[in-house]
Amino acid sequence: MKELPTISIQDAVLVLPGESIQDAIDLACGATAATATATAAAHPTVLLRQGTHYLLEQLVITAKHNGLTLASYPGEEATVSGGKVLNVQWTSYDTKGDSNIWVADVQEQQIIGLQLNGKRATRARYPNIPGGIETSCGYGCMIPSANATWTPPNFAKNNTIDFYTDEIPLHDRNDTANDWFHHYMIGVDGLCSVYDPPVSYWCSQNPSGGGAFAFRTPSGVTPVSVVALGPRPWFSE
Repeated sequence: MKELPTISIQDAVLVLPGESIQDAIDLACGATAATATATAAAHPTVLLRQGTHYLLEQLVITAKHNGLTLASYPGEEATVSGGKVLNVQWTSYDTKGDSNIWVADVQEQQIIGLQLNGKRATRARYPNIPGGIETSCGYGCMIPSANATWTPPNFAKNNTIDFYTDEIPLHDRNDTANDWFHHYMIGVDGLCSVYDPPVSYWCSQNPSGGGAFAFRTPSGVTPVSVVALGPRPWFSE
């Protein structure tokens, strides 16, 4: 395994939360390239100070950033997040006993994923899934087909899906049952946004093992009658 270069705080570009990481890595790599000699390897270093660094746009790292070290400042813990701070006022809806349900007015903000204090939170949905979309609550939260119909998927909701399949022969797997899973593949964005982050094998173009096309997930349900479904809270737990 290749050893990481020694971090030099004196020569590093320091970034505070709220400052641009992109500008910092561009500056570090440009300055290092300009001063590097034929005998001295370039080791541009960017150190992130304590806190959460929210990306306003995609971080672009190319060949010109070769040799870059991007790390937390020694002794500190920095987090890089592609999320956005949700500035809302939370109020208790049901926090008695084992319940931990809170509500907030998010107005017209689209909440694709929600995290509280670094942990995934279950967003409001119907039927409710207490453990989140990756879990199954069994038949206890299912709606009889006679009481409701599925709302078709909204394919235009989050633009199109970007499919990626790794076709590099060196990366192929040839030891799987039924000749499945030979290639690594994913789907990104689009209706893969049912996942957080919006990336998954199950959103890929040709998933094997059941064909769980997550991007074809219905966009909701249309009840035959409110009485048939019964009262269910639309809140986050």
